[in-house]
Amino acid sequence: MNNKGKNFRTWLGQALPAPIFEDEEKTRRARLLNIIIWTFFAITLSGGLAFFILNDFSLRLGMAVVTLVGLGGVYTLMWRGYIQLASLGLVLFLALATTFTIYGLGGLRFSSVSLYILITLIAGLLLEVWLGLTVFSLLMLAVLGLYYAEVSGFISYSVANEPLPVVLVA
Repeated sequence: MNNKGKNFRTWLGQALPAPIFEDEEKTRRARLLNIIIWTFFAITLSGGLAFFILNDFSLRLGMAVVTLVGLGGVYTLMWRGYIQLASLGLVLFLALATTFTIYGLGGLRFSSVSLYILITLIAGLLLEVWLGLTVFSLLMLAVLGLYYAEVSGFISYSVANEPLPVVLVA
């Protein structure tokens, strides 16, 4: 049983390789960034496929395409050796995408807000400490801004207008 898991990890490592650099820290960050990028590729493709099957050809399918293009750009930066820039780009891209998703889907009551915690963890793993703290501060400002927008009435949303699978994916 353990041998099967090892074979799968070997196959996965060969199928989705990360760049290797002379600096061990840079290689470690590149491997972690590679795993995160491929994970978000899979999540975005499966979510985009779900919206395609649900015949929801709206803004959400466009968001999936934009996310795939953004992840492709970050992946290209990573392979060219710009690990710090690719990491910062990924974190900022995810933060913006999450903020627009929260705004578009109706505010802070959706589970998408919990993605800010994940983005903060990714920033802490991939970026230097001061950049991670800066990202955390910006995300908290985004939450305050979204709260103000919701309280002021800029965000109004009714769950009754959406099919259940769309609400669950959000």
